[in-house]
Amino acid sequence: MAVAVTLLLVVAVVLLHFSGRANLIGLGLAGAMAVAVIFQWPFLGALYSSFSLFGGIAGFFPGTDTIIVLLTLSAFIGRKLLSADPVWRFPAAARWAILLVAWSTATIAWAVSTEKAMEILIFYLKSFLLFFLILEAAQSHRKIVLLSLSALVGVLVSVSVAAYSGLRFFFGGAAVALSQHVAVETTRFFGVWFDPNYFALALLTLLGLSLAIWRTRLTLGARFLALLGFSTVLIGIALTLSRGGLLSAILALLFCFWAERRRLRLLVLVGLVVLLVLVFIPIGLGERMGTFLAPGGDASFQTRGLQLRGGIEMAIASFPFGVGIGNYFYHSLAFVGMSHQVLSHNSYVDLAAEGGVLALFFYGGLVVSLFLATRARNSQWEATALADNLAIGLRISLIAFLLGATFLSAEVFAPFWWLAGLIAAKASCDRELVEYDHSALAPVR
Repeated sequence: MAVAVTLLLVVAVVLLHFSGRANLIGLGLAGAMAVAVIFQWPFLGALYSSFSLFGGIAGFFPGTDTIIVLLTLSAFIGRKLLSADPVWRFPAAARWAILLVAWSTATIAWAVSTEKAMEILIFYLKSFLLFFLILEAAQSHRKIVLLSLSALVGVLVSVSVAAYSGLRFFFGGAAVALSQHVAVETTRFFGVWFDPNYFALALLTLLGLSLAIWRTRLTLGARFLALLGFSTVLIGIALTLSRGGLLSAILALLFCFWAERRRLRLLVLVGLVVLLVLVFIPIGLGERMGTFLAPGGDASFQTRGLQLRGGIEMAIASFPFGVGIGNYFYHSLAFVGMSHQVLSHNSYVDLAAEGGVLALFFYGGLVVSLFLATRARNSQWEATALADNLAIGLRISLIAFLLGATFLSAEVFAPFWWLAGLIAAKASCDRELVEYDHSALAPVR
């Protein structure tokens, strides 16, 4: 603490020499204070990173999320180095993640567009750092819950913004004015996020986790926030009208019903949420999902088909090493047969086309290790079994994301790596508890 206070005082003294720049002084002091707080209580930095990731805060303050992640991870590592007996976490998921990022970096050597490759590599590295931050921060099952609740608070913020824009659109006159020209019921709302499909994919990573926390005997406030978060996740996915997101959510909910003993209660809850959305924001959920059943689909389906086939052809042509990270976009003109460069909209095709068979192997190893880390003694939620409930909820969230990733290029998407960090941390917590106390994972009554 003394070091942090000293740092804060030094920065304050330096900034006072520039007394004519009030804004600079204020920002500098605020930044120095944030650094001091993070180095003293690094878990607060992890809580903020979780909130910011799902709340879309980085859109308002570009670059701050990466700075906070770096500072917080540095604080965790620094405090561990200063401890008498540091314990380093290096689970199987971390080893597979390192191999995947290392191989993706190596593919830059033969990538035609090094600029695009470096752009994607930066995203990889940011997500990689977030993974290790969450792995270090979640030192117990309770901290996993706290990080999850912080993320759900972020969801409340981002979905509230999307819902507010939807209400203004339908009841502020805009929908009436545009109804003569466009189908207003297919308007999509995604608030501060950059794309509705990615917003839906981010929300999917919290679907099972929020329900697991609600079904565990925790404090009333934690359970209420988890229930509110679960409902908000469903509302947010509905507002995006993302077909991949909606389909993945439906399939994930089937797993939730399997894990739930009181299925009627869950069915009523989901039904009320859907009814709430349709009454207050009359979006065309039925029409949107109906395009799955339409003969030949719509123009979007046909385009996605071209992108998928082109990606498979690219993977075959560049076998076994791929065209290089981030270079599907560059080569798409030659393989997809469209007049402009496109993405594949499928994470697994991206991995095969850009990183070849090794990228698929390393990513597959990561996913398998995450599934193994979510093993539970029970197949259904028990009110007193926090460890098992978290395992079931994390597995459902992982399944939901992997389903959604078949519709988007999302192998470097930060919410997945946040979820992977939680799962890896959960496995480490289980192992550490068993090493010290073989009864530690027993239900607490």
